[in-house]
Amino acid sequence: MKNNGLEFWHKDCSDNRHMSMRNRPLELRFLTLTQAAEILQVSKRTLMRLIQERKIPASKVGGQWRVREGQLIKWADHNENLIRESEQ
Repeated sequence: MKNNGLEFWHKDCSDNRHMSMRNRPLELRFLTLTQAAEILQVSKRTLMRLIQERKIPASKVGGQWRVREGQLIKWADHNENLIRESEQ
């Protein structure tokens, strides 16, 4: 099923299409690199490096990198030391 160019590959995703991105559960919200960097309190450049090194899960949506908020928070909880080391 398609909705505005995005494919919904999971039944629950397509059922929530009436919700705005702000009201979606964390696991369904996609963040820009700027938003994700603010959450991690690192520079956008550091975040991009971590993504390129495959240390942070991210994917391209419409040619731009996006990070699922729920995944980012779980990742940050398990990798606090890596974040501090990467910013130095």
